[in-house]
Amino acid sequence: MRHVDAALYEAKRAGLRQPCLFSPPMLARLTEQEHIRGALHQSLHRLPDQFRLLYQPQRRLSDGCITGVEALLRWRLPDGTVPASPERFIPVAEESGLIVPLGDWVLDEACRQAAAWPELVVAVNVSAMQFRGGDFSGRATACRRIAWS
Repeated sequence: MRHVDAALYEAKRAGLRQPCLFSPPMLARLTEQEHIRGALHQSLHRLPDQFRLLYQPQRRLSDGCITGVEALLRWRLPDGTVPASPERFIPVAEESGLIVPLGDWVLDEACRQAAAWPELVVAVNVSAMQFRGGDFSGRATACRRIAWS
């Protein structure tokens, strides 16, 4: 049954509208995703200890002046190990719906930091699931209002 699940997941991931035959690497990918999903569930209960935002500077070409930053989510355990890179854990978080609480935390943290850097624009990547999951506009407005109060 796990082989069927692995082939089904692979067909969905690739956007194929045709049968997909099982291969051993599919099972390895499925196992990795299940591991990441479980670790994400556990880590969401310890957000500030397990996740952090790094800020990538955005510079003006004419003079190199930093005009803004992009907030980038990173996952690091207290012992310093990295359970998965963003390229691995963000798609799993999106597929499982965990991206919504994770994205809410990112928005809150980025707004707090933006209040400390009023001269900079702070960009935040937002998942489509966050837009579909409710009143994102109201949430973002409230977050901004709280951060600047």
